[in-house]
Amino acid sequence: MKAVILARVSTVKQEKEGLSLEDMQLPTLRDYAASKDIEVVKEFVFSESADLKIRSKYQEMIDYVKSAPEIKAIVAFRVDRITRNFRDHHLADELMRDFDKEFHFVQDRLVINKNTTGRDITDWDTKVYLGKQYINRLREDGLNTANYKLLNGEFPGKGPWGYDNVSLDRRRKWIEPNPEKAPVVKYMYEKYAAGGVSILGLQAKVKDEFGIEVTKSTIDRILKKKFYHGIMEFNDHKYPHKYETLVSKELYEQAQKQLKSSNPKEVGGVRKSGGKDFLYKGLIRCDVCGCMLTGDIKKNKYVY
Repeated sequence: MKAVILARVSTVKQEKEGLSLEDMQLPTLRDYAASKDIEVVKEFVFSESADLKIRSKYQEMIDYVKSAPEIKAIVAFRVDRITRNFRDHHLADELMRDFDKEFHFVQDRLVINKNTTGRDITDWDTKVYLGKQYINRLREDGLNTANYKLLNGEFPGKGPWGYDNVSLDRRRKWIEPNPEKAPVVKYMYEKYAAGGVSILGLQAKVKDEFGIEVTKSTIDRILKKKFYHGIMEFNDHKYPHKYETLVSKELYEQAQKQLKSSNPKEVGGVRKSGGKDFLYKGLIRCDVCGCMLTGDIKKNKYVY
């Protein structure tokens, strides 16, 4: 019988604590295959979560087995290495029912195929259900942890550009200004809020002043991020945070006014060029400030 091996961990913690790919899963699966006279054609070894997201590596294994009639089995460490959600359960059932494959779960001492009935199929369904509930608990625990941190003024994720995520000790994490990038954020806000400079011009000034290349899209996100003046945004909600702020709320709001006034399509609800197709429209920028130059009509007939 020809087969593939599937070995998976979903977290770094699993790799270190009991489900190591190289130290635990692969040796066990290879020994099992040898003892059952199973020829291993290919090994799928990866780190990937089994939540509701479509797992690309798992799908790769499914597609490979479907395309290879000579492959008759998938050998895995436990049921939860194959599936912890109903989508993966359906894919596994399809492999057995429509492609005549079978699964060998070594630690569970369970072999199932399209002819499996009774206690074994109940065991398979139960383990899939328990795996799904485990994922649900992890997701719920994650949301509870996030809500606790947010209500405590802490952000449950990576800080924005200009900040570093650091460990204060084994249990406490913190977000603090990056000594090189934080001054750049302050500089961006001060220059942009003062007016007279576009995002493109600000990009050039940052490179000249700090020797740092920052994309226009990153600058735009920085200038709109409330985190810098003390407000976290998470799942469409806003929370005050306890971290060191980089700009004042007043400076942030002034930057928002500049962003709104520099919108190339609208200023006060009216198109800046009046919708007219001037010669060289959208092609010329000022070499000093980086602002786009556009035409203007005087006395209803002279174009400047």
